[in-house]
Amino acid sequence: MKLLALENPLIPSQYELNIEIDPLNTTFKGIITIALHKNKNINIKEFNKFKLHGKNLSITSATFANNNDLKVTSLIDQQQFLFESNDLLSLNDNEIYNLKIEYQGNINQIKTPNDKTQGLFISNFMSNDKNTANNYILATHCQPSFARLIFPCIDEPSIKTNFILSIKSLKRFNTVSVSKIDKIDESSSIDSMKTTHFEKTELLPTSLFGFVIGDLEEIHLDLPNMSKDSNALPITIYSPLKVTQATYTLDIIQKYLPLLSNFFNFKFPSNKLDFVLLPFLNDMVMENFSMITVQMDFLLFTPQSLANPNVRNQTIQLVVHELVHQWIGNYISFNSWEFLAFNESFATFLAYYLISKNDPDNNIWSTENYLQNELATAMIQDSDLPTSKSIHDRYNQRSHNNSGDDITTNDLFDPISYQKGISMLRTLQLSIGEDLFQKAMAELFEDTVTFHNVPIKSMDIFHKLGQILKSENVTNFVSSWTRLPGLPIVSVTTTIDETSKSLKSTLTQHRFYSSENIDPDFDQQTVEDIPYHITLLTQLPGKLSDTKNTLMTDRSLKLDYPVTLLNSNSQGYYRVSYESQECYDEICKELTLGNIDDISLFKIFQDISFYLGNKFFQKSIHISGTIQILNHIASSPKDITLKSLNLWKSLSEGLSLLQTIVQAAVVHNRRAIITKITKLVSKLSEKVDDWSIETISQLHDHHELSTFSKIIALTSTTKPTQDLCQELFKHIRQGPNDSIPIELVSSIYMTISYQMTNIKDWKKLFELVKTSSGIASHIIDFNSTSENEKIITLQNLAITNLGFVTTEELITKLLNFIDTNIAATGIENAFIGVNYNSQAIINKKDNTKVRDAVWKWFKLHYSGWKRNLTKGTGSDGRGEEKLEKIAFMVLQMFVESSKLIEKYENFEDIKPVWETLQHEDRSNCTIISGFSK
Repeated sequence: MKLLALENPLIPSQYELNIEIDPLNTTFKGIITIALHKNKNINIKEFNKFKLHGKNLSITSATFANNNDLKVTSLIDQQQFLFESNDLLSLNDNEIYNLKIEYQGNINQIKTPNDKTQGLFISNFMSNDKNTANNYILATHCQPSFARLIFPCIDEPSIKTNFILSIKSLKRFNTVSVSKIDKIDESSSIDSMKTTHFEKTELLPTSLFGFVIGDLEEIHLDLPNMSKDSNALPITIYSPLKVTQATYTLDIIQKYLPLLSNFFNFKFPSNKLDFVLLPFLNDMVMENFSMITVQMDFLLFTPQSLANPNVRNQTIQLVVHELVHQWIGNYISFNSWEFLAFNESFATFLAYYLISKNDPDNNIWSTENYLQNELATAMIQDSDLPTSKSIHDRYNQRSHNNSGDDITTNDLFDPISYQKGISMLRTLQLSIGEDLFQKAMAELFEDTVTFHNVPIKSMDIFHKLGQILKSENVTNFVSSWTRLPGLPIVSVTTTIDETSKSLKSTLTQHRFYSSENIDPDFDQQTVEDIPYHITLLTQLPGKLSDTKNTLMTDRSLKLDYPVTLLNSNSQGYYRVSYESQECYDEICKELTLGNIDDISLFKIFQDISFYLGNKFFQKSIHISGTIQILNHIASSPKDITLKSLNLWKSLSEGLSLLQTIVQAAVVHNRRAIITKITKLVSKLSEKVDDWSIETISQLHDHHELSTFSKIIALTSTTKPTQDLCQELFKHIRQGPNDSIPIELVSSIYMTISYQMTNIKDWKKLFELVKTSSGIASHIIDFNSTSENEKIITLQNLAITNLGFVTTEELITKLLNFIDTNIAATGIENAFIGVNYNSQAIINKKDNTKVRDAVWKWFKLHYSGWKRNLTKGTGSDGRGEEKLEKIAFMVLQMFVESSKLIEKYENFEDIKPVWETLQHEDRSNCTIISGFSK
């Protein structure tokens, strides 16, 4: 797409805008005077035509200051106006061409959250003291390119101009814009109208311009010596209603605005700051210069809402993020939407850093939300080889795919690039050092000519940082992370040097990718595998930090000392693979000394979870190393309990790895593997210091409960666990109230189901499938929003675990129940236990196994299900999907019996499911192979 800023003979340096708005009309009137000057990108001396952006505007006249009327043609498909003069006009370097345009624009009516809040839009609302919806809010939203809906302009981020705004509207309205009010003229002959004149703005791109008028309440405070002119900075929050519920936002601003000013060594870059809360805003938040608009639900809170720490923390993050933008993104702005993800990354990175540094109870870098929901999620998506692209290419793809008329910020924003950018900035800061990074960033604001007067590229910041720090590594580091696709994996081998008898380490990096969506015949040699610039974040024995080798830029790096961990505290955007016995020996040794925290051990296990079943990256040492670490914990002295270790997050992840291995062993009937893991986890269960109902009912930590649940599930065949679960099941059924956390219910049901030998026992669980209302009060569930939701969850858990039975009578009973209720929601989950016990013998006379009975039953009923469970049928409307899931779990019991399945008379009907199963089973085969080795 061609840019007007590059091809137009004239570009603007100032917009003087006069707008008249009546909320009862669907249009507004505008007069704009644009100061235009020669475009230095074009080498011509005369012109007779030029263009400006405009959409849904009606221009009535366009005149240069010399009274030269211009012909105006609307180029609707280009969202532009063509201005033409009858005469050729000279184009001089220093001449200003004042263009006056009279026009009319549309006011966008907003009635629902789905309506587009673009350009100038209006919504009305119920006033606090009246029963009529005759209060109004008119607001603007210009990002990325909606200023053209408000006035003719060059609506591109590569141009910054000053704005002078005057708005004529109702006297009762509050009027807010991106600069301070200069004066208010109420001398209009129309008594109900006033004209508000604003000061000239700072240099801004059109996307950061805006105003709001309407029936607004306000709260206010002054921050001393904080504005750009060293006077008190007025902070005002406006809202159409309940503005006093936004006082928490004032508290946040009062704390963090000075911290940001100190970080940049630069006062707030305007002489006022407003937050304007709006009933509707599609982008939810917009960081207009010194006038931040926010969808009001994000900042209006009752005292009861603020009692929730999650609400407080999310609010702090939002507000500080928008404050950061006033320095980076606004005062320093970017010349292309290519840098949108970086702009947002920087605001979030710095907000997270300042909050973590100044709020000891809110270290965001170590939270579940950052490490799992944000960072880990992006890494998973970026590991998909067919879709993985560099930050640079991701923007180009989005820009190409979204070339229509109504491109939104969301269309241009890439969440993976955003998360990758946050991690890049965080690791760069850690590599440089927090103090040096801060001082270098502050120096940017000393060069206003380069970093304020014109928009920049994001790389300009890093070039400058490199100059300040006298290091080429800064720009090379950032270039690596923006130009290379995907993410790296660093392999670590620690070995004993035969000469010195000391431990030494070798690090090797490659590009990491999952094998899930890759063709079996894929050739690794075709993968782009250029070395990344990796901040190692190395922890040495004794919990020391490696300050000697902090950055890895080549394929391999040899260290003459051992390492304990790479990527400590899980801040880097890469995976680590420990690939020698000595690595795990060092990890176990440091665990004993208490030098490995929960997050770091969790990261070891989490990375291994992405190697398990991945034929390109799984090593047998990953499986044996996991077992070694867990066995080391289980073998610790008797006085050391799991509670005293406080490694719940990592233990839960480590046990998840064992569950994955067990599942592969179940599918391929490798009972020796299951027995070995059962013994290990039984040993670990002995480290639980108290399994009493009194203790269990007091458990609230999600990871601790997850650990206990997995211990129960992995030892469900052992007598101690079975005895425990009989007692816990009694409390589930009989109480007292709030006895059992819901996180334990599934594994308890599983163990109970596995022990069942007769119909009487089976009915105790089966009754809970029909209804769990009688036990709901006995269960602790902090996640359910209602009692009914809790009951439904408990019923689904009963269905899911009903099938772990291993007698012929109960298998028959179960299969009849499934067939009778085949259309019921979630009935397919009853096969989970059947699948798990598929190799169990249920008739010793003829060695009939569970799977034999299921296959006979499946063949008998499949055709009937296929007729009845057509697309869109069933109580949940997912008949076809349900049938595929049932077929998948049944066929999985015969994954090593291809000939039997292929002889089935209706094989063509189930062939797609069988092929999917064979494809997905590759990971199980890889796991089994790795365990065997």
